[in-house]
Amino acid sequence: MIASRYISGFALAAALLLEDEDTNDLDEAFVAETLPESLGISDGEGRYVRLLRAGAPLAAKRTRKFPYPTGQADVQVTLYAGEAAVAAENRALAHVRLTGLAPAGGEVEVALSVSAQGEATLSVQDKATKTAVRAVVPVA
Repeated sequence: MIASRYISGFALAAALLLEDEDTNDLDEAFVAETLPESLGISDGEGRYVRLLRAGAPLAAKRTRKFPYPTGQADVQVTLYAGEAAVAAENRALAHVRLTGLAPAGGEVEVALSVSAQGEATLSVQDKATKTAVRAVVPVA
């Protein structure tokens, strides 16, 4: 299953337990898709940076900016799924490499979105040069 399911609301649960005739219709229950595990990337020191936490309702999106130093020609970003604090201990889902960074250093913007159908899109853009790369993967 792409995402976990949950039924929201103590009122619904109480109504079902009490078998209330007015609220026993499950067609009115709120069912939402949620992210089954956290998604994130590795920082420069190998730590896991969670961009979206497990249980986040879908569709979801998060954007963060990361600096890079003068003279760095490219940046590689790996999308991970999991809960471990060390990025490499999580499951790698996708890799992207952005080349042609501004020679004077700058920032890359990392955007992660997950559709209601469970498709993750990882985008990385150099804010100075506007060059960008992206990967689209299913979140299993």
